[in-house]
Parts: sequence; structure tokens; C-alpha cells
Amino acid sequence: MTLILNGFLALMNFSEWYIVKIQGRTAEYPFGGEGPTPYYYKTAELYSTVNLIWGIIFLTVLLFTTWTVIKGQKKLTAISFGSTLILLLGLFIHGQIGT
Repeated sequence: MTLILNGFLALMNFSEWYIVKIQGRTAEYPFGGEGPTPYYYKTAELYSTVNLIWGIIFLTVLLFTTWTVIKGQKKLTAISFGSTLILLLGLFIHGQIGT
């Protein structure tokens, strides 16, 4: 479950970064800080940077979890699951900053 959750969140954040930064598709996003949006919606550059950072964080935990599963280290796998839950909570809280 931890692998799936981390993989999904890493993919989701990297895809947002790719859409905004690489493809330049910004018409669908409310950039400019209007309305109840998090602080990182002020610019497309800030939004893409935030998503890239979250993607790297979740990818790191995904790689660590994969390593612990392959090595059969149940204690570290449990720690990575706890880390995933804390990061998910942090992601939700971070999304509320500035709204």
C-alpha cells in the first residue's frame, strides 16, 4: 500500500510539474492568487517548483520503501509507511497555506 501511495503521489506531482513547466499549459490554472487558492498559485513558476519538490520527496520515500521491501526489513518498511502518512498530512496542510 505504501508503494502504491508514494508512487501515485510522486506521479501526480511530477505530472503537474511537467504540464505547467515543460508543456506550458497554464490556462486551466487560477494563477495570480485570486480566490481561495494556496500561496503557490501566485505564479506558474512557483507552482511548478512546489510540485517538483513534492514529487522528489515522494519519489525518495518510494525508493526507500522499495529498498526496505526488497531487503525484507519490516521495521524500516513500517517507518516508511509512517513517513508516508506524515508527508501526506504535510501535503494537505501545505495546500491550505494562504487560502
